[in-house]
Amino acid sequence: MTPPYSIQEVQQQLEPLPLPNAKFLAHFLVALITCQKVALKKIANAMPGEAKPVSQEHRIRRYLDLPRLPFSPAIAGLLPQPAPWILALDRTNWKRGKTNVNFLVLAVIVGNTAVPLLWRVLEHSGNSDTPERICLLQEFLTRFGRHSMRLITADREFIGEDWLAWLTQQQVPFCLRIRYSDLLTHADGTCAQAAAFFGRACRCRKLPFTLWNQPVFVGGKRLATGDWLIVVSNRAGDLPAQYRHRWGIETLFQAMKKRGFDLEATCTTRTGALLGLLSLCYVWCLRAGLFLVAGAPAALLKHGRPAQSWFRCGLDYLHRLLAPLSGRPNRANFDRVLMLLRPVPLPAKWCL
Repeated sequence: MTPPYSIQEVQQQLEPLPLPNAKFLAHFLVALITCQKVALKKIANAMPGEAKPVSQEHRIRRYLDLPRLPFSPAIAGLLPQPAPWILALDRTNWKRGKTNVNFLVLAVIVGNTAVPLLWRVLEHSGNSDTPERICLLQEFLTRFGRHSMRLITADREFIGEDWLAWLTQQQVPFCLRIRYSDLLTHADGTCAQAAAFFGRACRCRKLPFTLWNQPVFVGGKRLATGDWLIVVSNRAGDLPAQYRHRWGIETLFQAMKKRGFDLEATCTTRTGALLGLLSLCYVWCLRAGLFLVAGAPAALLKHGRPAQSWFRCGLDYLHRLLAPLSGRPNRANFDRVLMLLRPVPLPAKWCL
């Protein structure tokens, strides 16, 4: 049955975005949501239109080769909440054969997940360095302004004397986790490892400490696992609660990988632009999920969380709506393939 809507309607909604070729974007998003895999061959097979899959794959690669695609303003315009935003800075990496794929990602926290806004493909394996982080944050400040940032959170990987000094100099509100062994200096002159100032109870110190010559407020506790959660900020408050927002970017990475689009399965080297297309699709699914939950709140499981995330709820719903638009309609071939379900002998020329 032909659906009472068309791919052209998807294209019309994409035309106001500051991205080129709304027709291609509509075809790509429909195919991606249908197959839920970033392997280009799978997407090419599911893309609407009469073109052959190999031509569709070349079309995808040409789009990924376009320079300086403005994904960030397009995604920012689709975010389900206005600025100022809580941001999370993190890194994700995997192996493509013997090659390391390493992303530094700055994402906007949306509820219990996050949406990528800016990213960098690192040309090396392992942690990012301070200039790379500063470059990414400076791009955010240039594009969106300091007033668009309520807070930036990051894990223990994103610490260091130069990094903390730059954040303080730029008056960027931060909430960073540090190592339990990092040295803090109390206002009374006491200098000790961070863990020495905390116990099992969650506590936020009222007076600032000094860390790497920078004044910081500190909060933390010892976790049930035996590890320490110690957070520093240039703003007083419930620091562990502020830091918990960072988990949204971990949820994002899970959705981009095994629980969603299987990003690690891609073989293309054009991963920067591909992440932009995935991010555009992700925010669409997220908005669809929020729309569905607002109309009919999901039942909670025993642990108090819904059975499906906003993203998964939206992705499944869009898949049911858009799957009929994918592929190449061909009535003659459809009739022939449909015959293969009948329990009758096949023509001799079809047999092995």
